[in-house]
Amino acid sequence: METVNIKEIEYRLLNLLIEDAGRNLSELSRELGVSKATVSRMIKSLKERGIIKKFSIELGEDLNEERIFAFLRIRGGDIGNVEGDLYKLLDGSYLLVITGKDIGEIEEEIEKVSTRVTINEVLISTSLIKKARKSLGIKPISLHCDYCNHEIEGNPLILKFRGKIYYLCCNTCLREKRRALGIS
Repeated sequence: METVNIKEIEYRLLNLLIEDAGRNLSELSRELGVSKATVSRMIKSLKERGIIKKFSIELGEDLNEERIFAFLRIRGGDIGNVEGDLYKLLDGSYLLVITGKDIGEIEEEIEKVSTRVTINEVLISTSLIKKARKSLGIKPISLHCDYCNHEIEGNPLILKFRGKIYYLCCNTCLREKRRALGIS
């Protein structure tokens, strides 16, 4: 068996990730007393050295059954008080994702939403999450920072430059990406 050498701070980072692999860079950097860029480099190094193989999650029982998904493109009104996963789109509208066990539940949620905002489009889809994940190898869509390549949690910071759009996870990455592009 090969001996692996890791620094004390890497050991502390591993313990934090073992405790909760879902922690974001900000939390990890605060707990370790180093910058987010340092944490990102340490994670990358641990992956490259084979110390970290993967990050994973375990789904709750309710996600192993058939679910119905509704994707609504909404605009205006009381956006802050709609329930579900909400994502701001580049055109200024929002994508709202709601789930339910049956079409009746979805219809009730859509009715509630329609009293608060304008619904421009609706797409309803059924999915057997567990079966699809295994048989089709479907992975959730994730957005990664265009500077540090860390998965972006929440809303990304957006930098538009010379016809391109860059998504960034934090102000440090935004500043460094601007510097790398030669933007003052």
